[in-house]
Amino acid sequence: MKLFLSSLLFILCYSPQLKAQSLAGVKQLHTDNHTGKTLIENKGQWPKGVLFRANMDGGKLWVLENKMIFHLQDYSSMHKSHAMKTPGFTSETIKETLVHLNFVGSKKATIVEKSNPTDFYYNYVIGSDKSKWASDVHGYESAVMKEFYSGIDFKITGQGDEVKYEFLVNRQVDPSVIKLNYAGQKSLRIDRKGNLVIDTELGKIFENKPYAYQIIEGQKKEVSVKFVLEGDNVTFALGKYNKNFNLI
Repeated sequence: MKLFLSSLLFILCYSPQLKAQSLAGVKQLHTDNHTGKTLIENKGQWPKGVLFRANMDGGKLWVLENKMIFHLQDYSSMHKSHAMKTPGFTSETIKETLVHLNFVGSKKATIVEKSNPTDFYYNYVIGSDKSKWASDVHGYESAVMKEFYSGIDFKITGQGDEVKYEFLVNRQVDPSVIKLNYAGQKSLRIDRKGNLVIDTELGKIFENKPYAYQIIEGQKKEVSVKFVLEGDNVTFALGKYNKNFNLI
């Protein structure tokens, strides 16, 4: 299973790839074959606080008001059972694990700007509680959570088999307030290429080394940046940049 998440902090860009050891082959984030849009909005069909869900083969990515959750699911036992002449599958054979990516100190999103909805929609009519039913639910290509940190917006975008997320830092705003905390994994480490490696019960998540830049007088100026790991917390060490311009 391969999960791409490009995070552009200022823009800080890194692409977690999720590889599950127990699944055959390489899986990728599932997107609609016609639109490529991955972010399905929550209109009451899921618990309060969930903003979007991105489906992927082998699990889901949940986008909440101030965190994201990798929900990994291994259905290999079920698939094996279905291939048997006498299936012995029970619900207990599904393996699941959660990894939480908490944005420490961030604000709960109150203003969310969604872009490029799907032409089609979903209806969720599950169970007898009509308050949990939802209709006209669309997928979106991107969404921006305004003032995720003071002076910093958070943007998440579905791009084919990738989900990219960005921190958009206004000029004169200190990006060091951005801090990522991981929970639910077995271990964290930074490899020789600068990628963040997250070990889980069902495989590994690789978050590609970060990338930062500014646009100055129409020119893209790259800013050096790398992960800094302290326990379960991840921050970013930036090189010199011009504080009079936005750090994308």
